Amino acid sequence: GGGVVFLMIRRPPRSTLFPYTTLFRSKNREVRLVIFGGPGDRKTGERICRSVLSQRKGSDDSPDLIKNLAGKTSLRQLCAGLKACRIVLTNDTGPMHVASAVGTRVVIPFGSTSWELTGPGLPGQDRHALVSVPTPCAPCYLKECPIDFPCMENLKPEKILQEILNRI
Repeated sequence: GGGVVFLMIRRPPRSTLFPYTTLFRSKNREVRLVIFGGPGDRKTGERICRSVLSQRKGSDDSPDLIKNLAGKTSLRQLCAGLKACRIVLTNDTGPMHVASAVGTRVVIPFGSTSWELTGPGLPGQDRHALVSVPTPCAPCYLKECPIDFPCMENLKPEKILQEILNRI
């Protein structure tokens, strides 16, 4: 049971569209996507849903293939949802730590923050994938990047996807 959860990435790379549909063809497993986030993430969640569904036109997938729950869950519902999932893709957020605490594997693209200081789980655990690219200015801990977020823009979606596939 359980699906793959995509939490909102605060600043997803603009130059690439994550290859969500590759997940549906992976390892012949049933995969469903659930997007969690706050009320401010709702529009981004809707955009991702539209993109995924348009890429899947003509397939045999059910309409509940992807659900946007951004802004629709309480903290208790979020915890239960994260526990029900096989894997969570998220950035460095509170829900990342919640997912880890309830025993769900987490894939985290790290950009402006440091996985050594704020990563999930305990040091040395290999349950989670901490994905980053060497960037001279990272970690900077800035919420607004003066040079267009090279730490996130240079992360290849295929690298993140491979980490997910390795864990489901």
